[in-house]
Amino acid sequence: MEKHKRWYDNDPTVSLMVSMLEKVDEKTQLECAKLIIKKAKDYGIRISDDDLEETVKNFFRRWYDKNRILQEAFEYLRRAPFDFQGGIAFSVIEKLQELDSASNTTRLEINSDFA
Repeated sequence: MEKHKRWYDNDPTVSLMVSMLEKVDEKTQLECAKLIIKKAKDYGIRISDDDLEETVKNFFRRWYDKNRILQEAFEYLRRAPFDFQGGIAFSVIEKLQELDSASNTTRLEINSDFA
């Protein structure tokens, strides 16, 4: 019997991105959500308000449904062709690494001021 998978578990890069995004603060999540939306729109993916409303009616239990921008970003990602999903996810992972690196640099600079 095949185990039921979430749509984003079909690609390990997308699955990793979702896992990473779930663990960061809301500000970072929203920054990445805007990147997902921009990349999806750049690929020509479109969703309507009706699509989003249908998602809200059916799925308001996932962690990313708690915020309208996150929900919209994940709907764009879900509707993207499989090949595009991985590319978008890779861009978000790069963004998360960039933000983490900048954060660590800032922490190091602050800590060195007290040394």
